[in-house]
Amino acid sequence: MRRCPVCHGVNPDQVHYCRRCNYFLRRHLPEPLDPPRAWPVVLLIWLLHLPWARLMLTTAILGVVGVTGYWGWIWIQPMLDHPPVPQFEPTMSGGEQQLVAGPDQPVSAGEFKSCADQLV
Repeated sequence: MRRCPVCHGVNPDQVHYCRRCNYFLRRHLPEPLDPPRAWPVVLLIWLLHLPWARLMLTTAILGVVGVTGYWGWIWIQPMLDHPPVPQFEPTMSGGEQQLVAGPDQPVSAGEFKSCADQLV
């Protein structure tokens, strides 16, 4: 027996139209074969049909993204306030210099520019 989704009338399985409202009953068509799903996917699909669960899931995702962004912002602040000062130290070969990041010895702008021109 099949129940009509429109008027909820009960119809035999052999009937393709509802006897009460003449609605076309599609259940006589073959059902497509779907592969079996894992239980977390089925649970997630079931939860997405509930409006409150959809709202809670969206809130949880946005909360995780927001907290991660906030932690990243807090973590980067000391580097934005006090960036590492570039300095030049001689290499082991003696004459040539390389750029080394470190807060020990500040470098003047002219010295930085002349060494940057040599590297290019």
